[in-house]
Amino acid sequence: MGVLQELRAKKRLTQQELADILSVPRTTLAHYESGRNEMSYGLLIKTADFFDVSVDELVGRKPSAELFSDARVPKSEVQQLFDELDRAGQQEVIGYIKGMLYAGRAAKNKHG
Repeated sequence: MGVLQELRAKKRLTQQELADILSVPRTTLAHYESGRNEMSYGLLIKTADFFDVSVDELVGRKPSAELFSDARVPKSEVQQLFDELDRAGQQEVIGYIKGMLYAGRAAKNKHG
């Protein structure tokens, strides 16, 4: 099942109902869902807005999960947790990270 079809099913819409919302024929929507045809840029935006998803999500594109190529924790997880903090919490985390980096550099310089 494609992303568009999954999103439509989650909203419990028929193809005809979604086609009416998007102002396209039902057969055209069926072709989008099957991958036979691709949406125009404008229709992609309208559809993504309707479902409250990004265009990338709508077309099935997955974001890069890594903060850096050698990261051990996915960027998405770090970003999600960081975003849940208020501004004061975010500043505290930044201070903690800077402290860890400073301590690591100091220990490295001390030993060699």
